Amino acid sequence: MNLLGVAGGVALFFPKQSLRFSTALTYEQPDTVTWNDGFIAAVRGFGVLYLVLAYSAFKKRRSR
Repeated sequence: MNLLGVAGGVALFFPKQSLRFSTALTYEQPDTVTWNDGFIAAVRGFGVLYLVLAYSAFKKRRSR
């Protein structure tokens, strides 16, 4: 879950760079892919979700 929190932080604070990196890993021709602004907002939303999940797991680990 720690890695998920890091990925969430990157997606939240650097969504365009995160998309650029993941596009380069997954597409054969990443230069031809364009993302609209709504999708960038969704990436930020997933970043928040990932951070919340990682924080929740962290709290559970600390309470044991």
